[in-house]
Amino acid sequence: MPAASITTAHRGQNRPGNAQLTTEGIGRADVWVFDAAVTSGALLSDPLTIVQLFGDTPRALTVSPDGNTVYAGAFHSGNQTTTVNEGLVCDGGAGAMACTIGGNSLPGGLPAPNDDAVGNLGPETGLIVRWNSMSGAWEDRLGRDWSNAVRFALPDLDVFAIDATATPPIQVDDFAGVGTILFNMVTNPTSGMIYVSNTEAHNEVRFEGPGSRSS
Repeated sequence: MPAASITTAHRGQNRPGNAQLTTEGIGRADVWVFDAAVTSGALLSDPLTIVQLFGDTPRALTVSPDGNTVYAGAFHSGNQTTTVNEGLVCDGGAGAMACTIGGNSLPGGLPAPNDDAVGNLGPETGLIVRWNSMSGAWEDRLGRDWSNAVRFALPDLDVFAIDATATPPIQVDDFAGVGTILFNMVTNPTSGMIYVSNTEAHNEVRFEGPGSRSS
């Protein structure tokens, strides 16, 4: 049966049943699958199935050369970063030693630079950290482990594979680490390789440039 796939937000008001606008821990991305052979009548608006994906704001779609697999990309998929509250960052900037706050051992203060051209210290602020899947820890740009300050996991599922031949079609695989914002996808018709245009955010890096200061 020829099928047509359309990406849509799970939180859309047209979602059959409970739109789950505020429910935690559920996929926020849907792929609606329609019978492409139906071009008129009541069945035109009835999907064969709705494949729910654990992502948000899905957009791009592409298909394998044999037509058996549909790939869907999450537009805002994230980059596995989060913030450490200022109250959990040791005071004193780059010179701060490890400290204990609320019974939790924390690795130190904000990475340098912490002052301006004349030596005025900046305010104490929070810190952005990124999940390192290799070490299994939340780390800052210096590689320090802040896992004691971040007690949750943050998935990063970017591209999803859907078996278009199943009855009904179902998700069979997912791919992480593709990018922070995924724009378009295309499949090489010969090799089957998938190309994804994307951007990758490095917001855990506090400052850019060589670090030189004007006088």
